[in-house]
Amino acid sequence: MSENNSIEQGNEATTQATVERTVSEIQAEAAAKSTALVGGYMDLLDQLREQRELSPGEYRDDLPPDTRVNLLQKRKMEEASERREKTVSEYAALVEETHGELAARRERLEQTLFSVPSDEVLVRTALESDAELQALATTALQAGSASVGLARAVLNIAVQRGAGDILAAIFDAYPELESSYREWQALPPKEVMERQADPASLDAVVPKPDPERLKVRPRISN
Repeated sequence: MSENNSIEQGNEATTQATVERTVSEIQAEAAAKSTALVGGYMDLLDQLREQRELSPGEYRDDLPPDTRVNLLQKRKMEEASERREKTVSEYAALVEETHGELAARRERLEQTLFSVPSDEVLVRTALESDAELQALATTALQAGSASVGLARAVLNIAVQRGAGDILAAIFDAYPELESSYREWQALPPKEVMERQADPASLDAVVPKPDPERLKVRPRISN
């Protein structure tokens, strides 16, 4: 095997590994990044609150104390507002990236669970009664891997009908379908993802700086 082929296969393996991340892994990483983003912003607010003087050279020595305090407060609010705007932008990018990966994972899971040999098979399966659907499930189980397409068709309709006994039978014969189904169930509903991506929701995640929180507090001596 040539070196170039090895590199190409390595790149393909890396890409595949990225695609194959589970829903829980995707969400866990997104939660950790979100916490770090918002936490970093909140830490900055705490640091600004503790700042009691302007840096040397930011004011004339002859300015009254009240004026220096007002200038300090103004600078704190400006820095906090800039950091918040940056944090909201980075959070929006994180949501977009996470939703893109979840959408790709949803597509892969649905392909695994519900892809059927033809639309005709699905239509015919949908017309079956529950008893007939159970019989089809038994047929698929007896045929094994040769009838995984039929098993998926039965699974598709069983999910729509909430037929738990048929689902259990399918999963007993095809455990890999059950793990994919449980993961598919863990996907956030599309309406939830739409709310998360709404500009108002994104803006609400990062609180606006509170002037009162940033004010210099008098030191209390013992």
